[in-house]
Amino acid sequence: MSLSFLWLTVPLTPLLILLILISFPRSLARLTPWLWLSCLPALLVAVMPPDSFRPGILWPGASWGGSEMLVTSWLGLTAGLWAGAGAYAASSMSGSKHLLRFWLFWLLALSGNLLLIIAQDALSFYVGFSMMSLSAYGLVIHTGTSAARRAGRLYLQLAVLGEVLLLSGILMQAHAAQGSFMFSDWHNAPLQPLTALTVLAGLGLKAGFWPLHVWLPLAHPAAPAPASAVLSGAMIKAGIFGIWIFLPNFAVPDVATPSGWTLADWSEAAMLTGLFSAFYGVALGLTRTDAKQVLAYSSVSQMGYLLFILGLSWQLSVQRETLLVVLLVYAVHHGVAKAALFLSADLLKSGRPNSRLQSVILVSGLLFPALALCGLVFSSGAAAKAGLKDVLENAAMLDWLPWLQVGAVTSTILLTRACYLLFNLQEKAKAEPIPRQRLLIWASMSMAPVLLPWLWSPMNQALQKTLAVYKLVELSWPIALGLVIAIFVIWRRWQLPVFLAHMNNPFLRYSMRFTRRSKKALLPAFDVSLSTKRFRAAERRMNRYWQGGTVNRSAALLVGFMLVAAVFMLVL
Repeated sequence: MSLSFLWLTVPLTPLLILLILISFPRSLARLTPWLWLSCLPALLVAVMPPDSFRPGILWPGASWGGSEMLVTSWLGLTAGLWAGAGAYAASSMSGSKHLLRFWLFWLLALSGNLLLIIAQDALSFYVGFSMMSLSAYGLVIHTGTSAARRAGRLYLQLAVLGEVLLLSGILMQAHAAQGSFMFSDWHNAPLQPLTALTVLAGLGLKAGFWPLHVWLPLAHPAAPAPASAVLSGAMIKAGIFGIWIFLPNFAVPDVATPSGWTLADWSEAAMLTGLFSAFYGVALGLTRTDAKQVLAYSSVSQMGYLLFILGLSWQLSVQRETLLVVLLVYAVHHGVAKAALFLSADLLKSGRPNSRLQSVILVSGLLFPALALCGLVFSSGAAAKAGLKDVLENAAMLDWLPWLQVGAVTSTILLTRACYLLFNLQEKAKAEPIPRQRLLIWASMSMAPVLLPWLWSPMNQALQKTLAVYKLVELSWPIALGLVIAIFVIWRRWQLPVFLAHMNNPFLRYSMRFTRRSKKALLPAFDVSLSTKRFRAAERRMNRYWQGGTVNRSAALLVGFMLVAAVFMLVL
């Protein structure tokens, strides 16, 4: 018996639960602790993927599934993060206003995020991508503050722009593939520069690397912590996932573009942009005083490294499979670590530790994911950085290696500041014990960067390359140097240049102008005033005209219309 229908349950389970909540809103309090179970079908098929499923009721060629490592690993990461953040949100959001609205947007975004991963055709991907992007708006503005509304406005405008660009790219590439929307057919079709640029911009707006990051530092501080966890841990990586699928790194010899252009021509530009994003995120993050905003700029920095890996894959087409593993390891590593840190921003304000054990858990649970992002030995960060360095060394691209070392130092400085600001949140914490359920969920997610290298085979293989003594030293000295610099700067109370600290997002101004302009009428308003007396007089004259010979005049008009129609038919 074929179990391919299980793929159907991946996006439909959250939607089914959403319908239950709408139908029985009074049962929300009882159902909330179990909503994280909507991710179980996705986790099941990620571990044991069945054959692909073709939902014939949809458009021709619709196909969901995939047993390749890209789909199963990305699906497992995404479902795991949504499940953990959902279980945490069940406790942290229990007293929030508009709770039903929050969970409706949450389930819609979850369904879209899962659908785009299992999609094997571009239309299914686009439907899932749109569901996720538009529903995330409800999560960003949930608190209803002025900052949340401002961030939500810019997010929604850029999300719609990204979808328009993505749809344009999909249609252009489908035309090149003889009308097919299947990704497998796209890899045998020519890729034009305009198509690649449109897709890259549309998906890059979701990925959040420079210069397409402008919504990200505003949305993360405004959204509730669980929403920030999935925004940074899972949703922004949908852009990277889509770029990898939509833009293959190889040229098709028989269908090459007339100019001979390939993505390899853009590889160095993508790698340079990625590195700039990595350092730009650090520079702007160090000027911020809000812990979640610092973490948001850290995401801008880390997404730069993922763009660097994409550019590297376009240049080293013969190492596509190897770089796919590097991309997966880096994406999983960043997803679990950053999700845990965003949840820390809520946990540390929810109460105070009431025992020495809880204090140890708080400190360890905060430091493990932060140090993992810096490349701590024996952690997911070490595995990710070792895999990337190994590719650069084997490819004789040693000129890029020093920049990765400098990036590790700057990331350590930024994460040190983030931890410093997060610890300061304890001063605002409630004078009550930390809720045990939140602490356990958060602690388990914080341990993931340390446990995953020993539980997940691709990450374990990458970690094995770091066990030599010189590799351990190579990974450790940037972290040590970054910690020394950060502690010294905090001790001396040094500040970055004032212009960096006061840099405003210019897109906010453009966003407001667009909003005001869109509320104005496209055409000037006009008012047609009719004189009632004149209208009634004209009506009486018309009635008198038709009296007596109504039938004759009607017949004459009908004959006249028929003659005119006959003339036109003969002429045409």
